[in-house]
Amino acid sequence: MVAHCFFDSKGHSYFLKFTPLLNSKLPDNGEELTSFAIYTPQTIKLFISKIRQSFMKKTKIILNMNKKRKNSDFKILLFILILVVALILIDAYAIISYKNIELNLNPFKEKNTIFQVATFSAIAEGVYDGSVSFSQLKKHGNFGIGTFNALDGEMLMLDGKVYQIKSDGKVYSVSNNMKTPFASVTFFENDKEIKINSQMSLSEVKSYIEEALPTKNIPYAIKIVGNFSYIKTRSVPNQTKPYPLLVEVVKNQPEFEFNETDGTIVGFYLPVYTEKINVAGYHLHFMNAEKTAGGHLLEMNINEGTVEISYIQNIRIFLPEESDFFNTDLTKTSSEDVKLIEG
Repeated sequence: MVAHCFFDSKGHSYFLKFTPLLNSKLPDNGEELTSFAIYTPQTIKLFISKIRQSFMKKTKIILNMNKKRKNSDFKILLFILILVVALILIDAYAIISYKNIELNLNPFKEKNTIFQVATFSAIAEGVYDGSVSFSQLKKHGNFGIGTFNALDGEMLMLDGKVYQIKSDGKVYSVSNNMKTPFASVTFFENDKEIKINSQMSLSEVKSYIEEALPTKNIPYAIKIVGNFSYIKTRSVPNQTKPYPLLVEVVKNQPEFEFNETDGTIVGFYLPVYTEKINVAGYHLHFMNAEKTAGGHLLEMNINEGTVEISYIQNIRIFLPEESDFFNTDLTKTSSEDVKLIEG
């Protein structure tokens, strides 16, 4: 039995274990079937097709041999029956495996892992069509940030629930069949906790957090729960095709201010080397305690609060199967563009 991680030609990574029923060879290339790894829905279909061809070929040979005899051989007929049953079982297994991959993307729960949909450079270049549903995304995390199909607002995931903050600054519920073109989520674990006992600005909080990090060379999920004297956020409005670049969208972004409010900041700190695939440094979203308003965090002053930090050891990126992602030049976004986009 084998288990592998494999990126297919369309950029997906899948895991699947398979133990074949027979020690035989594929009819085309002669590879042994004692261990066979299947990675994608496409290769599942190809594999089953080859198995079916192999069975049918052997069955025809046996039937032709049997026709030459005057009396049917009971053992041969029994063998044919076993082949048919084996073929049905393999087909059933393939259907189950295919559905598992198609619906779950990855059957294993990822710990200490950021599961990311697409890349930030893609969203910056106007690739706004959603590729992953929120029912799928929830299988890979209970905490995170992102956006929605057609860039319809800011996304915040907290305690496994997804919230949409539209361009009016208000929070809306999210259905499982809605999709995201860009998101980062993880299963949050409180690996380190620090207290904020005095007033701090956003830049001061960032420095305070960095002093508590064991290294700046791994990613972290950041959650801040506190009382804020001032919060400034933004959201982005729903876009229509042809989609403009994100740097153009944020030039007219609605901004919102809150005074003396309780709430939660959700986001990530990523190392410099992740630039282009995501936002290097801090990327933070805010939602008030009433869960009625929020957005992408631009400025803040905190009175007191608690910072929880989750250490991340892996980043897994899901690349869209189809869409403008395949045809977009993702090398154009500059560091200056990212600064303008993030505010």
